[in-house]
Amino acid sequence: MTLEPDLAERTVDLPDDLAAALDRVPALRAAFTALSYSNQRQRAEAVAAAKQPQTRARRIEKIIAELS
Repeated sequence: MTLEPDLAERTVDLPDDLAAALDRVPALRAAFTALSYSNQRQRAEAVAAAKQPQTRARRIEKIIAELS
């Protein structure tokens, strides 16, 4: 068995409303980008999984508060 490092860049597909919220303030986008891939993915999936618009908005607000 041979182990090789996985050097592929990991990117997270953000829901449009989360991306728009992060882009309103460049520092928020930078703070989000500084998070690990797993943390970015976890937050993006939480927003994407929300079924109600109010839930999506509340989760986005929470993410922004954590990054501020």
